[in-house]
Amino acid sequence: MNSSVTSTDENADGPFQPETVIQPALAVQDMSVGEDTVLFDALRNRAYRLSPAAGDVWRFVQHRPDASYEQLVDHLVTAHDLDRHDAASAASSFLTELLARGLIGTT
Repeated sequence: MNSSVTSTDENADGPFQPETVIQPALAVQDMSVGEDTVLFDALRNRAYRLSPAAGDVWRFVQHRPDASYEQLVDHLVTAHDLDRHDAASAASSFLTELLARGLIGTT
């Protein structure tokens, strides 16, 4: 992801358990702008621009609504050539931001 979502927490997974399913909020729409992804939250009338790597996480969550957090981390390890700890740390930090802003939900 980017430096604002990289975490050095000892618990890299934060609030997410391996079996946690992450789903986009219904009021959130997305569009591509060059290499970036822009999210629009219709409930809050706010837009968010994601980096290419963060956009990859968003697309994974959006297109695989039944995928677990562990499957997302596996995807990041493979797609971005990260070690598992770094992938889990970045994913947890970024997803925590999305959750706090109401852009995703978990089950």
